[in-house]
Amino acid sequence: MLKNVTLECSLKPFKKLDDAYITSVCEQIFNDWAPICAESEMASVMLWIADGSEILDYKGNLDEEFEWGRYAGGCNTRVMRWYPDRDPQREGLHSRSYIYTENPPVFTYRKLKQVINTLKMVGSRVLGGKPVRVGATFDPGPEFANSTFKYDRHREICAGSTMGFNNFIYANTTLHADNCVYAGFPNGIPEGLPFGTFLGRQSQHFLTDLGFDYLWFSNGLGFGRDTWATTGAVFDGKEFQFDQIDAVREDVFSFWRYFRAECPDFPIETRGTNLSVGIDYSKDGVPLYDIYNGGFGMLPPPNSPWAALDGDFGLELMGYLSRIAELPPEENYLYRYYIHDPWWINSPWYDRYQGQAHDIYMPLSCARINKKGEVQGPTHMSLLTIDNTFGDMPASCVREPLPHLLKGLKEKADAVAPVVWVYPFREYCQSSDAGMMNRMFSGDWFVRGAINHGFPLTMVVSSDNFQKHDASLYQGAVLFAPIPEPGTDFEASMLSYANGGGKVLFYGSVDNASKEMLKCLGLTRAEQGVSGVQPITVGGEAKGNLSHDKLTGAGEINALPCPGTKVLASSGKYALATVFGRVAWVRGCISSDYKPTSRLLVPQDEHLYYPTETLALVALAELGWDIRYEKEAGQRSPVVLFSRYDNAFMLSSYLPSTTVKTSIKTPLGAPVFIAYETKLENGYSTYYFPKAEHKECRFFVSDMEDGIVSCKELPPVSFIMRRRIGLSGLKDATVRIFAENYCKDNVNFTLDGVIDEYTVSKPIDVKCITDEHGTYFEARHVTGNLVVSMPRPDYKPQPLSEWDKDVNIVEGVPDYM
Repeated sequence: MLKNVTLECSLKPFKKLDDAYITSVCEQIFNDWAPICAESEMASVMLWIADGSEILDYKGNLDEEFEWGRYAGGCNTRVMRWYPDRDPQREGLHSRSYIYTENPPVFTYRKLKQVINTLKMVGSRVLGGKPVRVGATFDPGPEFANSTFKYDRHREICAGSTMGFNNFIYANTTLHADNCVYAGFPNGIPEGLPFGTFLGRQSQHFLTDLGFDYLWFSNGLGFGRDTWATTGAVFDGKEFQFDQIDAVREDVFSFWRYFRAECPDFPIETRGTNLSVGIDYSKDGVPLYDIYNGGFGMLPPPNSPWAALDGDFGLELMGYLSRIAELPPEENYLYRYYIHDPWWINSPWYDRYQGQAHDIYMPLSCARINKKGEVQGPTHMSLLTIDNTFGDMPASCVREPLPHLLKGLKEKADAVAPVVWVYPFREYCQSSDAGMMNRMFSGDWFVRGAINHGFPLTMVVSSDNFQKHDASLYQGAVLFAPIPEPGTDFEASMLSYANGGGKVLFYGSVDNASKEMLKCLGLTRAEQGVSGVQPITVGGEAKGNLSHDKLTGAGEINALPCPGTKVLASSGKYALATVFGRVAWVRGCISSDYKPTSRLLVPQDEHLYYPTETLALVALAELGWDIRYEKEAGQRSPVVLFSRYDNAFMLSSYLPSTTVKTSIKTPLGAPVFIAYETKLENGYSTYYFPKAEHKECRFFVSDMEDGIVSCKELPPVSFIMRRRIGLSGLKDATVRIFAENYCKDNVNFTLDGVIDEYTVSKPIDVKCITDEHGTYFEARHVTGNLVVSMPRPDYKPQPLSEWDKDVNIVEGVPDYM
């Protein structure tokens, strides 16, 4: 069960402010979402009131009116970007704002307090006494409401340029003096006051007076200067100013100390950035490890909602996994889903996701391994938002995604995944070494690209936690890790695991690899390397050129293979991907470029340059997980993820183009997903997946000639059996069967029997195996139709009744069968 479900909501549904109307809106909120709240110990409503200026401007007078988010489109447009050539009449939502409805209500702080109290009272009643919290929000940007504080009186705090020049609050700035009255500063702001001090004291008054329970920091507040961008306080796009890292890191951390000194007890929840731990640190000096362990009473950032807007699920999932590798001491973390946008007239469930559930199942398939070696999924869920830009709460946008949210929660990972990212969270957040910071920047961007090209990464463990675990925990997995810094405990643990026979796929530059690590990889390091446009060969076949930027790509390409090392990809004499025993390596070149007009690194044109992140899949295939895609040049690759749930292998995927063919072969054979037909080709199962998919795999087929195999759920039609699954089209095949955990070593098999209540079967040779992949059954030389039946766990044998003993015996199978 979750610890908390948050329903995010603007004030727009409260179109009237009489008591009955406020109550009716609150009743609809909790009645609509009661099924998901039932999966949680507690429910919360997070109110998007304005942009946080209602906190900054609060004087302590509950009867004062305040500016609230009654707009569609961008407010404060004088500090946002406007493109006259695109929108000369300023009609677009990024050029101006519109009032969302005729005669919107006028809010006072007292009326807001009534809404808060009513939400708590009605919510607890509708949810059967369950605790209900209400949270406030603070946003550093110019989008949601007009702000005289940010953009007239105190422009000095807007040092970030996320949506235009100097328009985002940089949390570790200081304020100029003013003579205004504030709840926490009745005589005005003194010169040089830290913004964290001001926000903390104002928040303490505002949250206490209005009855809020917690505060949400939106859009990266507290996590750097330019929280949506590749650049920041350390990286300007042209060079890394690593000599500034210690001062920048302290500045970022100081905001949290200043805030907590004034607002010590209210829980803080955070949105975070769109990036990762390593990128945030190397470009903006964000010491996330220290923030997590600073005693600040915070919930760490969830997955970014940006994937809905740009389809960059590699960035979303890579960033999410990096941030949950370690957690604050409470070890809670949040999954967030984007349903409506209350500002920009889009409802992602329909117009971003096309009514498809990939951004439910993919992040929910991701999980971490904690210090005890336990697989841990999210403990909190948040839904952004339950109302749309016009203040409506359409029932269809509850009923359609809700079953997927419930199913995704039920089937979240509960065992070690096929691929596990070993992430040096603490090391990344505490480094002052320029080379290491360049490598972490490059490495995380490489992982983003690898996932976007179909690399099946769903699980993470921090390097510190990995060192606490017995190696047997990972025996069925491939570990995926950056090359560790020499002489560290991380390096020692990874070398011990690899030299002990574990499967590892390392990535990254070898510039700082130790002699022991180079020996493990089967590589040496050249004195001089290459960069820029270079030829590339993959599997012995020329694949055109790659383009490697040594600034963002952590130096030159300079690895040379040793005798006995299998080269999978190369550029001239230099290795790009290799395998040496059970250890693989990829250089981690990034096929994306920095462009000043773009927030993120921009993928290169595949018609011109080979996408080097695909080499992660080439290397992974050498370690048993072989996933291939057939697509036209320029088509985006699928995002295909594997996780484990209830002894099954779960597929969660997104296909930007449903014309792409996916072929899969694993160490167990070709996976056959329930409710699918697949054509086996050379040991691979082949699929044309739909736009979004989430499927269960309990069957793997090998040693079979090419042909079509089908798998489907069957009605049990049995008082003894709880579940039956059928596999048909087998030809002298080896089949490996993973039953559910409760009966993983106790199932019934029927070969070419009548597929309903009868159990007559041809002879079948089946044995139960427990190895690095878990417990499963293996059947050899199987031809025909195989039915696997899982028993009822509560079944108790019953003797035949007197009536049942008097049976009408029928020879053969009736015609109607």
